Amino acid sequence: EAKDKAEAEAKARAEQEAKDKAEAEAKARAEQDAKDKAEAEAKARAEQDAKDKAEAEAKAAIAAKDKIEAELKAITEAKEKAEAEMNAARATKDKLEAELKAITEAKANSSTPIAEDNIQTTEPESKAEPLTTETDETKTSPDSSTQNIEIHIQKLIDEKRIIQTYQPVMAMFDDDSGVNLYKTGIKAILDGEDEDAVNEKLSDLSLLSVALQKVINEWSLRQIFLRITEADAENSKNHFMITVNEAWFSDISLFNWLQKILSQTKKYAPGKSIILDVPVDIYKKHQKRAKPLIDTLHKSHDFRVCLSNIMEFENMTMDCQLTQSKMLMVHVDKLPQLTETFIPLEKDIDADEDTKQNLIQYMESNGIRVITSGIEDATLLTDAITNGTDYAIGSFIGEVQNSLIEAGTVESFDLS
Repeated sequence: EAKDKAEAEAKARAEQEAKDKAEAEAKARAEQDAKDKAEAEAKARAEQDAKDKAEAEAKAAIAAKDKIEAELKAITEAKEKAEAEMNAARATKDKLEAELKAITEAKANSSTPIAEDNIQTTEPESKAEPLTTETDETKTSPDSSTQNIEIHIQKLIDEKRIIQTYQPVMAMFDDDSGVNLYKTGIKAILDGEDEDAVNEKLSDLSLLSVALQKVINEWSLRQIFLRITEADAENSKNHFMITVNEAWFSDISLFNWLQKILSQTKKYAPGKSIILDVPVDIYKKHQKRAKPLIDTLHKSHDFRVCLSNIMEFENMTMDCQLTQSKMLMVHVDKLPQLTETFIPLEKDIDADEDTKQNLIQYMESNGIRVITSGIEDATLLTDAITNGTDYAIGSFIGEVQNSLIEAGTVESFDLS
């Protein structure tokens, strides 16, 4: 019995050990299977991540390639346009030099007035007079001194020694929009005694030939469009006032060029940031051509109009209506005339003074802003404020600036 009992216990222990061994082996196999499965999943994830990364890198490479090709294409187009502009500038320069040479030779060969060039060699004092234009087709030729300066200016433009200037126009009221208004100009960068003579011509483009006015107008407009497109007109806080001159209406070429630029920059809505400073005398002189051009820029592209160079105010309300102007630029000396000039409230010939309003009241009621120029000291600024001005411009308000601090580099974007 003892022997049988020992054998039974030994058998039970052996069976238990076998059972424990089997369970241990099963557990080891399960752990190994789990380990193998985890390694397989990790390997699959790594392979998938590598595949995704490779695909992303391939897409990025393709996008980079497309971008480089687009940039190369844009650079090629810009280069071609720049070369075309340079060729046109050279042609203009050659034409001016040829005209100057012809005039010089004609003067050397004759002591009588040269009728075909409208130059009187016997009256040198007439050279100091500004150029006048009788019609679009008949223009007085500039004298040799002006011709030399024009050739010099064209050379400065070719050499990129011309910069755009900005004179601040200050609002006399609280403006929540935060818009900065600047009157633009042009200035030559020179060393020497020629600087004053050249910049005097550039300060009043009417002293230059219409051909050179067109070149300068295109250059100035291009700089402004570059500023606007870089800043994005929707978020731009800078608005620019551009002076309109004879060349705008001498023929249709400048307007056609401007239309082309506007179509290229349509998404930026540049017209909303531009105010056309239109001298009244030039507008009236070319009204037949000027009115439809200005109306198109106003209605189709949101350009605003500011009338300037105002000598008399009797017909001012009609001029504002014709040009749809919402701004007037008046010199501080003539500002009192706005309060002294009365117009009837109704079209009644027998209206007495009680039924009239002065021009300041009329403009205020019609949403027309008054810009007072020539503010050189605090006294003149006080006079402007007293007479109800909305904006002021002059050396006391702010000197002419050669650049805008917040503006970027304009050479990075091409417009032709």
